[in-house]
Amino acid sequence: MMRSFRHRVSYTEVAGAAMLAVLALCFFWNRTAVNVVVGSVLIVLDVAVVDRLLNTTYVIADNILTIARGRLGRKTTIKLDSIERAEKVKTLFSHYVLIEYEGSRHATISTINEEDIIRRLKKRVKDED
Repeated sequence: MMRSFRHRVSYTEVAGAAMLAVLALCFFWNRTAVNVVVGSVLIVLDVAVVDRLLNTTYVIADNILTIARGRLGRKTTIKLDSIERAEKVKTLFSHYVLIEYEGSRHATISTINEEDIIRRLKKRVKDED
């Protein structure tokens, strides 16, 4: 059975993308050769950030968790039987699910339905035992 989850966009992520756009605008405002190049690089970086915010998905299928970080980013695949721990973490500005797998490797998932993804990950791991 395949289950997919969408990325939850937080206010801090939106503020970061907006700050990149404003910074690029400031570089374009004072047009010199160096500022135009730096502004263009910031625009490309902002497009990559917005793509990552809007198109990140988390898919659980065939005993594998696939984390696709946007269309421009790379995919991460994690076998569910290699997951050692999945827990909800709260910080000052956000909250997310921290996954520890294969010893000391970590991945973060920021989705709207955090309890459901934790429950599904733990259920799949228990089914394998």
